[in-house]
Amino acid sequence: MKLFEIFPEDLKKQVSKPTKVVKVKLDFAFPKIKKLPLMSKRNILSAMQHFFNVKGVTDQERVEAYKKILEKAEVFKICTMGFSEQCKGVSQDMPVLD
Repeated sequence: MKLFEIFPEDLKKQVSKPTKVVKVKLDFAFPKIKKLPLMSKRNILSAMQHFFNVKGVTDQERVEAYKKILEKAEVFKICTMGFSEQCKGVSQDMPVLD
């Protein structure tokens, strides 16, 4: 018994068609080195946890990543109070939320 014997003729044509590839633009906190993706709530929580472990970035890149994480956290309604407290002494350019 062949697999296609159980399908009607019109389904055979649908099964043999290639599927479309959908390209999704990934958003990273550090896009140059592709570290700390920011696509879901879980990603954002992980980015906040591993923010200081990222090596090889400048202070300016770290400030930009900090702002991106805060923006995405606001979208997903994540509390960032502890994260912003940790980041106080990293750079003078980093805004601190009250």
